[in-house]
Amino acid sequence: MPALSGDRVTGAHLRIGYFDQQQLEVLDLQASALLHLQRLTPKVREQVILDFLGGFNFRGDRARQEIAPFSGGEKARLALAMVVWQDPNVLILDEPTNHLDWKCGMHWLWRYRAIPEPLCWSVTIVI
Repeated sequence: MPALSGDRVTGAHLRIGYFDQQQLEVLDLQASALLHLQRLTPKVREQVILDFLGGFNFRGDRARQEIAPFSGGEKARLALAMVVWQDPNVLILDEPTNHLDWKCGMHWLWRYRAIPEPLCWSVTIVI
């Protein structure tokens, strides 16, 4: 995003995660939640991904079934999980309450911020 004025200095290790409603449109409805994350990181063990998805309430068969019948909120949770999976240290949520269950979202945000170092050195969340 270009600055309207002033200077923008980006840290060497900056990783920005961005979540908005349009991310739901790029989900592959015939793929599972598991496959979506496997496509992002094909070399990661399946169990590691399943454990992570469990934290977003995609457990057991739910993580392995295609997402077409999922509700809008479930698809939003998956899109958010995909952003978080990429380990951002700045997370920007653009109108997260439109599709995301806010109570669930707040629970997740506090849980994510509590991940011990070095898995998560520092996270800034912008809503």
